Amino acid sequence: MARRTLVGLVAGAALVAGCGSTTQNTASVLPEPKSAVQVSTQRRHTCVLVATSSVECFGLNEAGRLGDGTSRNRDTPSQVVFPDGVSITALSTGLADHTCAIDSEKSLWCWGLNAFGQLGTFDLTSRIVAAKVRGLDVQVSAVVTAEQLTCALDSAGVVWCWGNNNNFTLGQPTDRTAGVNKPGSVVPIQVPGLEPVTLLRAGGNHLCAIEASGMVKCWGDNKFGQLGIGNADQTVEPRPTVDLGGRVLDLALGQSHSCALLEGGRVRCWGANQHDQLGFQSELIPGEVPFVSAPAADVALGAPAVAITAGRYFVCATLEDASLRCWGKIRGDDDESNVVTVDEDRSVPVAIDGASGVRNADGGSRHVCWISVVGPLVCAGNDDLGQVGDGPGDVGTLTARVVIGYGA
Repeated sequence: MARRTLVGLVAGAALVAGCGSTTQNTASVLPEPKSAVQVSTQRRHTCVLVATSSVECFGLNEAGRLGDGTSRNRDTPSQVVFPDGVSITALSTGLADHTCAIDSEKSLWCWGLNAFGQLGTFDLTSRIVAAKVRGLDVQVSAVVTAEQLTCALDSAGVVWCWGNNNNFTLGQPTDRTAGVNKPGSVVPIQVPGLEPVTLLRAGGNHLCAIEASGMVKCWGDNKFGQLGIGNADQTVEPRPTVDLGGRVLDLALGQSHSCALLEGGRVRCWGANQHDQLGFQSELIPGEVPFVSAPAADVALGAPAVAITAGRYFVCATLEDASLRCWGKIRGDDDESNVVTVDEDRSVPVAIDGASGVRNADGGSRHVCWISVVGPLVCAGNDDLGQVGDGPGDVGTLTARVVIGYGA
């Protein structure tokens, strides 16, 4: 199947304009392109909030993570099943095997893997269609997902979490979850130690929040210093970070690294750096993961950033000119027999080919998607299971590829 890049779209439009009646008749029956409001890239799948307040997903469908009522992988968008009358306004962000969505009533719905009760359904049964979260009697303003974990920010600035608690991602000790025999909770519980929160972000097994005062606090896994507290000690409750270098406007969390967007468009990162995801190279020692527990310098972007997003081992920044620059490891596989050798770790941010007019970019495991101001929904990176959404999966490229149904 021919790949639809942004360049290809422009060329195709020119051909239609210059041909005779046969081409014009064909063009007249093409469906109207859908309009994307938000894109949420997860581990090996992608979900999109459509302007019609519905949700579509594509990629790996193990444990029902596409929510379309099947277990079939999809290389083009497939609609998530909600009860009649449910209107969706926002999607979760994070690196997970499940997805959640906020409806117009500020209630929460989740689908996909539920091994630790992260769907909030009071059980450990995965869902292939959207299920309403129970025990959360608040109005939800934002939701994030991590490995076997979900956290929601309510309208009062309180954070609630449920699911896995192996690294105190719930912000407190808990009993072992029945059926799992590991710490956790199938019921939403309030995270202690936080003043009213205005922004919440999740990584692989750690979370960070910006309080109304501007203070940044993080909790969860800290074996690589990803909490930014100046050491790699494990904590229980949220802890304030060290001085990150200025007023923090946004945060982006990867598997074991974290980044902050600072006033003035500067970006600083800390945590694990085995793939240069902090924006500089570290000396690699066999069997060890290099890390820093506090940011030391700005990432060399060459221009101010207006937004950031993190994938599993990479980070991308949207610059003032609406271009996209990324660093770290975007494509490839941990299995050395299946490494995409064309893509090496990048300590210097590289421009993604065809990424212009970028807004609302979101990084997944090894791919990144964004909405272009000129219309299309676009992805780049690994496409082994169709998570780029432009047809049958392949090794993927770092070139912008338009998701089927969302082209101009």
